[in-house]
Amino acid sequence: MRVNVKLHAVLRDYRPPDFKGDVMLVDLDDGATVLKALEHIGIPRKRLHAAFLNDEQVGVDAVLREGDFLRLFPPVAGG
Repeated sequence: MRVNVKLHAVLRDYRPPDFKGDVMLVDLDDGATVLKALEHIGIPRKRLHAAFLNDEQVGVDAVLREGDFLRLFPPVAGG
């Protein structure tokens, strides 16, 4: 299945080097979770602060479906 994934802030560093867009199309197995998407992209779990699936905040155990829109955010830093 394919899901749309947008990485925010420093998580953008995990996009493929030749990727030029804002939203990645990621191929995952049916029944994959947010955690599986993180692993597929190569983002360590500790780098994720919040995930939004179709504009609803979810945990890493949320199941993804074909065509979903997943937005991933790192912890906030600065001051």
